Amino acid sequence: MHGQNCPGSLGLFRYKPSEAGTLKLVALAGRRFLQSRAGYAIRVVQRLQDSSGRAFLALIDQALFSSSSLVINALLARVLSPEDYGAFAVAFLIYLFCAGFHNAMLLEPMSVLGSSSYADRLHCYIRAQLRFHVHITTGLGLLLACAAGVLFLFPADKSLSRVLMAVAITLPILLLFWVARRFHYVEQNPAAAALSSGLYTGTAVGCVVALHAFGHLTSVTAFAALAAAAMVGSVRFLVGVRRETAQYAAIATYEVVRTNWNYGRWLLTSALLYPVSVQIQVFVAAGSLGLGAAGVLRAVQLPSIAMTQAIAAIGTLELPALSFAFGSGDLPLVRRRATQVTGTLVLLALAYEAVLILANHRIERLLYDGKFSDNAWLMASFGIAPVFSAYLTGRGTALRAIRKPQFDLAMNLITAPFGLASAFAFVHWWGISGAVASNLATAALSAMVLAYFYRNALQISSLAVVASGHGSPILAERS
Repeated sequence: MHGQNCPGSLGLFRYKPSEAGTLKLVALAGRRFLQSRAGYAIRVVQRLQDSSGRAFLALIDQALFSSSSLVINALLARVLSPEDYGAFAVAFLIYLFCAGFHNAMLLEPMSVLGSSSYADRLHCYIRAQLRFHVHITTGLGLLLACAAGVLFLFPADKSLSRVLMAVAITLPILLLFWVARRFHYVEQNPAAAALSSGLYTGTAVGCVVALHAFGHLTSVTAFAALAAAAMVGSVRFLVGVRRETAQYAAIATYEVVRTNWNYGRWLLTSALLYPVSVQIQVFVAAGSLGLGAAGVLRAVQLPSIAMTQAIAAIGTLELPALSFAFGSGDLPLVRRRATQVTGTLVLLALAYEAVLILANHRIERLLYDGKFSDNAWLMASFGIAPVFSAYLTGRGTALRAIRKPQFDLAMNLITAPFGLASAFAFVHWWGISGAVASNLATAALSAMVLAYFYRNALQISSLAVVASGHGSPILAERS
């Protein structure tokens, strides 16, 4: 028996049966522990990959949607007369103003309430929101149609009246695509949003190029092309909503109107004031100097708008990290990260401004084939605006992360009257150059106001944590 394996022996070493069983249990427990830790690590990595993947898809979606407007605006500025493009530019800004109202009253409430209060009946909820969308856009369209009719009575150029009527007719379809994109984010499917934006961009650019090739591209047909693209981009969304709602009870329209109003009424003021701060100069130039001047102003502003939109997209990607740091009670990390983000964005904007200073004439020839060569230097002047926008984005993202969005409203309440007054005064004194100066002065004032709010907001959050004794600012606010 000596040297042989027997029950309770492992190889050359002999153990009692009870000891061998204990070793097996320990080994099994250790293996399960390692497997559980490995599984946890894998799940964490998968969540991080999913999160980063969704963020990347959201960035792609935003890039596609924003680039379509910039490409179409640049093409129209290149091929249309300054007056016709000025009419399109004014009408397009009015369309964006309506989109801001639509966003405050429908899209933002839908984003917040849809995934929380109606998660079990999401498609029925979206269908009720679509009915509300029809009511909003029909009302806005009727107002725009009345404005177009009034403008048509004046003996001046009728181009603005015609293109404004085109906006009134196509507005429900144009903003339907905004609903479709936002719905995909509510259902946590940014891939579908990116696909819809890809279809929209491809159709819009293709239609505009085809219209130009056949000699039918005007400011009116351009909006028809955008409407066709919006319809193509919304088809998948409409089919999905119609298919999924058959098995659920309908949600009354008045219910979503009431809940949307209770949430969105606080956003309306900012939605109405923000365009006054940043785009009122185009309207003042159109009224004081003519639609041609408004077209020139908008055309030389497009390169800086492209950079501003890129900065805003980067800021959106940074918001979750700052929010997590704030929720963890690490205010010093919020400060450091916000400073790093702001500094990086400002340096990026300064580098872009350097390119515009050195190559504004080359960029003008590339975009417009020398059509606005006399005003190419204004591209470099407008290039200062993204620098202020970079600072506003970095600090503004931090304010949203620490749950102080009311400072954005306060900033607009201060800067909008200045933007309006400076636009009329500067355009009267210096023409198109005065419009650029008004835009930059308003952006600089916004940066100074937000810097003051940012410093005070962080001090208040720090004092709240110290006074409550909680490690998290969120718990400090609740205590």
